[in-house]
Amino acid sequence: MKVIFNINYQTVWGQTLHLTGSIPALGNWNHTQAINLHYSANGNWSVFLEIPDNTTCIEYRYFIRSNGKEIPEGYQENHQIYFDTIRTYRLYDIWHNKPEELSFYSSAFTEVLFARNDRQNFAPISAAKKIRLKVAAPKIRKEQQLALTGNQTVLGCWDTNKAIKLSAAHFPEWEVEFDAGQLSYPFEYKFIIYSNNRPEVYWETGGNRILTTPPLQENETVVISGLTFREDLPDWKCAGTVIPVFSLRSKDSFGIGDFYDLKKIVDWVRLTGQKVIQILPVNDTTMNHTWIDSYPYNAISIYALHPLYLNLRQMGKLEDAALAEKIVNIQKKLNLLEKVDYEQVDHYKWLFFRAIFKQEGGKILNSNKFKNFFSQNKEWLLPYAAYSYLRETHQTSDFRRWGEYAMYDPRKIAALCSPDTLHFDDIAIFYFLQYHLHLQLKEAKEYAQKNEIILKGDIPIGISDTSIEAWTEPQYFNMNAQAGAPPDDFSVTGQNWGFPTYNW
Repeated sequence: MKVIFNINYQTVWGQTLHLTGSIPALGNWNHTQAINLHYSANGNWSVFLEIPDNTTCIEYRYFIRSNGKEIPEGYQENHQIYFDTIRTYRLYDIWHNKPEELSFYSSAFTEVLFARNDRQNFAPISAAKKIRLKVAAPKIRKEQQLALTGNQTVLGCWDTNKAIKLSAAHFPEWEVEFDAGQLSYPFEYKFIIYSNNRPEVYWETGGNRILTTPPLQENETVVISGLTFREDLPDWKCAGTVIPVFSLRSKDSFGIGDFYDLKKIVDWVRLTGQKVIQILPVNDTTMNHTWIDSYPYNAISIYALHPLYLNLRQMGKLEDAALAEKIVNIQKKLNLLEKVDYEQVDHYKWLFFRAIFKQEGGKILNSNKFKNFFSQNKEWLLPYAAYSYLRETHQTSDFRRWGEYAMYDPRKIAALCSPDTLHFDDIAIFYFLQYHLHLQLKEAKEYAQKNEIILKGDIPIGISDTSIEAWTEPQYFNMNAQAGAPPDDFSVTGQNWGFPTYNW
């Protein structure tokens, strides 16, 4: 199969364009094996490739080198192209800078607010000569449809009732295919939006688009991608609520809000017509199991979630009847308190954690689902578990006081975390808790998504100077400096957050 890649980009002296992608002919995303594009004139670059006939889909992207060095120029998402029985594909791509409304390309919109229910696989038409158009239109809502009309019979001759619907299979990119053998030139067209339950039609702004391509050969498809729907629609707005998870206390929680309480605020936000819930950081902040750990911005890990946000009931039922009754009674007392007793919550939740791990840990850790989770997260999960174990063993989060482990050594940590050690259960419990945290937050997120509510996170601006990252990757931080804020209305003397600054 023949594929000709074409893109227009105005380079400066010393710059060259290159192509990489998901198949061996494109280097398998290895930039050192990328394909060089050839310059013709007027900013036009192209390259011809032969790829296996059984290829059904490829992803690819362009990038720039300046005097041999790769540079981050423009905003290039991966392109995707599907193949059918046609033997020759001519691709015309457009180089894009960052979209002005980049947020509409995020999963908050594509998977929640504007998520499409009509994402069936793109169905190519049957024709000897075809043109495929691909256009980005992220602000089209669920009840709306993108269509194409123009001065061609196949496009309805500007009659919006006869316009061709575009496929939303790869939303927010839309695509349509038509028989090039039925076209006459000049070819003029425009995209339109119509609502499924209303007669109004919104025409894109600007003049008519004009399509000019070299004459197509038999058994050839021309693909034009990178188009953008032109609009001046009103700004989209919504209301939302910002809240820390620990404040979502309910009768079902354990003295402190947890991930299952997120479902209750999803219900309330939906009931009140809001669209977004933003929560404060939920990273683990455990240093000494005191109230000082309650500050959500002093994270010990940029990956790990805080064990206190686990809902105990969802982790399993204790077989020890006396301990189960004690936990229930403590839960009632903690829930009646006017304020969160952080240290009591921490103490009794950990009492439950150790008991449920002893009871269920072996079964969970041997399950395929856990093994997949561990495999996907091992890079951060293993150092996190080792750090947490050493913190408990030495009764301090200051890794400088951990003797032979004060300096992070991956080989030593791998040996420390070996399942053959006598203390393995004291390490594995942290895998177990992070797995349950993953499941519970994922369930809350999916519940929000099902109810068309965005669950938005918050990220700490810094990390603790005794955090896992400070221990494992100290080269990224200036440990002799601390971040903060200058004097303002909140603090006349300014603020010292205690976070090491970044070594940019």
